[in-house]
Amino acid sequence: HKMSSPYPNPFNPVVNFDLEISGNNFVDARIYDINGREVATLHSDIMLGSNQTISWAANNHASGIYFLQVVIDNQLTKRDKIVLLK
Repeated sequence: HKMSSPYPNPFNPVVNFDLEISGNNFVDARIYDINGREVATLHSDIMLGSNQTISWAANNHASGIYFLQVVIDNQLTKRDKIVLLK
């Protein structure tokens, strides 16, 4: 699996990341706030092998630091800090 860093970062109001997977994998991508509370589920399902761009529109969220966490087939793949600047 390959995953890009989130872009743009800082962002307002949409952040994206690119995911490249081979085969069919269970992809779970979620956003957490600085206190570790889940604020959004971006994807939680089987994803067919290909290149995907996943986005989060944070229109209803306050400025601040969030974390993007991606788990593929129950293995933590990436955890990135993202900054929402309004």
